[in-house]
Amino acid sequence: MKGKNFKLDNKGFSLVELIVGVTILVLVASPMLQTFVTSAKTTAKSRETRNATLAVQNVVENIALRSIPRLILDVKNGTDTSLWGIGSTTEVNFYSLNAAGEYNVIDANTVKSGEDEYYIGLKKIESGKSDYDCMVKFDAMADEYRGKNEVPLAKYTNMDGVYSQPFDVDENPDTQAAAYFVDMATVLAGVPVADDYFDDIMERKIVITVEKTPDSEGATTGILSASVEFIYTATYGTEPLEKSYTTEFYHSAYDEADEGLEALYLFYYPMYSTTDNITIYNMKNVKFNMFLIKQKILDTNDSEISIKENTYKAKLLVHEAMGSVATEACAKISSNLNVNLITEAPIIPTSNFVYQLYKGAWYSNFTITGQLVAKEPENRIYKVQADLYDEGQNFAEDSHIFTFETSSTNYN
Repeated sequence: MKGKNFKLDNKGFSLVELIVGVTILVLVASPMLQTFVTSAKTTAKSRETRNATLAVQNVVENIALRSIPRLILDVKNGTDTSLWGIGSTTEVNFYSLNAAGEYNVIDANTVKSGEDEYYIGLKKIESGKSDYDCMVKFDAMADEYRGKNEVPLAKYTNMDGVYSQPFDVDENPDTQAAAYFVDMATVLAGVPVADDYFDDIMERKIVITVEKTPDSEGATTGILSASVEFIYTATYGTEPLEKSYTTEFYHSAYDEADEGLEALYLFYYPMYSTTDNITIYNMKNVKFNMFLIKQKILDTNDSEISIKENTYKAKLLVHEAMGSVATEACAKISSNLNVNLITEAPIIPTSNFVYQLYKGAWYSNFTITGQLVAKEPENRIYKVQADLYDEGQNFAEDSHIFTFETSSTNYN
């Protein structure tokens, strides 16, 4: 059987065949290439979204670890900015937002704790291989939190300065003054005067003075102090008598950004024979809580004290410099002076008690609550809105990436 002979030639593919082949290849490969491109874009977009999300989450999580006052102090002190994100930031500042929607850096020393709104801008937050800017808004007056922040809460403060009137005869200014007047009267009369002669006729004024003395002219630091003076007056015949005793019961350094004084406490024994006069001088408008605590005289009968309590009278005057709020005291007063120490009932009539706040030459009348727990509204929860921006665009609206919202408490 004879085999077949195959004839070989070198003609190759014709142009038509090549075009058809390339066309088929393009048609087959195009979807695959498109898939690769789309996958690469999706991966890049996913990586960018992840980096951006991590950047915001790290900022918000680090905010949650600190109280608002601590956070404000950190920004003022320039605390390590790496706390704010995955990497480091080149700049952290307080900002204000104007009507045109533009953010402007403001002086950190003008920012104080407890305000309704703060803006903190962080520039160049490193996340992965991306950099971002972030503007964080703290809003205590957001609709969901306004009602909670406006409810007065009991304030538990440090007992920074405490003066307790001694009961011991040799240390109590009441008994010391009475003894002094007896000695003076004995000299004037030339004959012994009874030891209890002035007990019910001398008058007393308690003066609390809060001073703020800067280290030097124009300095924002210095010494903050508080003293109490017991001033006694009486008359023997036609001769006026006077004696005073002064004690400093608070002395500490201060900084204008954080005065550091939370509360002063004065424990005193009431004087039933006349109107008790208590005056507070706070001419530097220092903000603090003042607790005036009337206490029971030791070794006395409850029934006798209760009867005297119902006729007790007191006049409280607070003097401060004229400020932006003419009718609001910087020294917040809490006192039980208008409450019966034995029955714990309010003393009637209320006209037995006068409370006046003087701001310069102007004064306003207030009512003493009788409570020894200071209560006032406080911004204790904030809405936190973190807006992420492309880095280096100065928080411009067209560079905004996305917004993240959560909440933060004032105290952690």
